[in-house]
Amino acid sequence: MGPETLVAGAFISASVSILLNKASSPAFKKIAKLYHMKSELKKLNRTLKRIEAVLKDADMVQVKEENLKLWLRELKDLAYHAEDVLEEFEFDAKEREPEGRADSFRVPFDLFVELKYLRVLDLSYSKIEDVPPSISNLKHLRFLDLCYTSIKCLPESLSKLSNLQTIKLKQSDQLPALPSGMSNLVNLRHLEPNADLASQIARIGQLTCLQKLDAFSVSKECGYKVGELKDMNELREGIIIQNLEMLRAEKRPFRLN
Repeated sequence: MGPETLVAGAFISASVSILLNKASSPAFKKIAKLYHMKSELKKLNRTLKRIEAVLKDADMVQVKEENLKLWLRELKDLAYHAEDVLEEFEFDAKEREPEGRADSFRVPFDLFVELKYLRVLDLSYSKIEDVPPSISNLKHLRFLDLCYTSIKCLPESLSKLSNLQTIKLKQSDQLPALPSGMSNLVNLRHLEPNADLASQIARIGQLTCLQKLDAFSVSKECGYKVGELKDMNELREGIIIQNLEMLRAEKRPFRLN
């Protein structure tokens, strides 16, 4: 058996072991129970265990080098497919509301502790009421969709997700305010709350990647002066500037590009 084949086999074996540990983790079991996906998770676990068992027996199988390479390539593809399934499994909550709790449900406090590589979280159209502070563990999160939910509060820890690029909050009418540290989300490109919520963001000028801002309310308070807009060059649509009479309080004129 050639060195390349040995390396490939070791890589696949390690990948399958990682996926199996992930699929067997308490976090995944919580998701499976919450969204009634236990049978899907068990099926995936069985598949991964079979692959692992075959790989452990590979050294005892006498086959030609080329056939072994083809076999390992197929196992590699299957392992990658299993990884894709797990990633989709992590955030497939959109149409899986818990039975018996039609009015609302709460996300377990520690649900996000072990899902640190999650990039997309879609909870739209669910009856979720709050997001636990543990969402700050999702350091790689790029997309968060909470549209048409019953969200009443977002944790301040949300502002630690510096890689977040999209937040969707359309028709989340029970949400009175955004976290005070929203300006820390420096990679944010798409923010879709209602105009009143967006206008509450202090120091919004730090969000230089933002592509749309419906309204900005000028105020004498720090972080709400019209100068906040001067470096927001990625804005692609018109913006409503409210309280223009406050411009008289500015010490120097400001021109929008």
